[in-house]
Amino acid sequence: VANQSLGLRTARHAESDGILEAHLNALYCESITLRGMARILQIAGPDQQVARQVQDAVGAQAPQSDLRRILARETAVATTYLAYLPGNGPKGFEVLEALASQAPLDGTPTLPELGAEEEKALPKLVDAGEAGVLRVAMQAMEILDQPFREQRRRLRELDEELASAAPSPTTLFYRLLLPRFEKMYIGDARGLARRRVVLAGAGVLAYQAEHGEFPDTLEPAMETPPVDPFKGKPLQYRREGEGFVVYSVGVSGEFDGGKPGEKVGRRQTYFRYPWVATPK
Repeated sequence: VANQSLGLRTARHAESDGILEAHLNALYCESITLRGMARILQIAGPDQQVARQVQDAVGAQAPQSDLRRILARETAVATTYLAYLPGNGPKGFEVLEALASQAPLDGTPTLPELGAEEEKALPKLVDAGEAGVLRVAMQAMEILDQPFREQRRRLRELDEELASAAPSPTTLFYRLLLPRFEKMYIGDARGLARRRVVLAGAGVLAYQAEHGEFPDTLEPAMETPPVDPFKGKPLQYRREGEGFVVYSVGVSGEFDGGKPGEKVGRRQTYFRYPWVATPK
């Protein structure tokens, strides 16, 4: 458990950068670490000491993301890129295109060729683009103040609104420089679900070690059962023969935890005990 916890420390370090790419790296690192923690729990079985160690490590060391902070940093980076354009003409666009092509959550629109007249008007185009980026970022931040489940619906609507907007300098710049907001939300929600499922699995194993049987619901095992970010209600749990499964309903809201030995989508989040090999 102590060795696996080093992965959480790495994820926390990445998260501290506060930009989207670092956040995605933190989620990936945490995902690998949590899979390791889950395997430790499945191998140890109902061992209260191991279960508590996993709960303590994940609860204390897992990275804490803040999408508002990340979006604020991304907006600052975007406006810095835009400030580079007016004095550098086509070269500025080449730099912008190269940077935007690395964006992990969004496609890269084709940048236009600049004629002499466009180059003269570039400062005004950039000003309009910067105003658009700031407007869109503020809309997204207001949505992030809403309840967690409400965020996804409204961020999807914002994405759709921006995608259907008529082409203009404003739409070009925010499509290049800002992420797809719903995808950003989903990535963060998946990370929360993975963490909470492992914590719940550890809680149930600790309960069995103390009481000699698995609980019928999560409540006896955990004072406050973890909430599924995709549902806004406690994670799903059920007994299965001599074991149990705890899971998130996922993006679709329809995942049912699967069955022992059944192949499930790699993006589904669940913890099953005892572990059963699944088809590759």
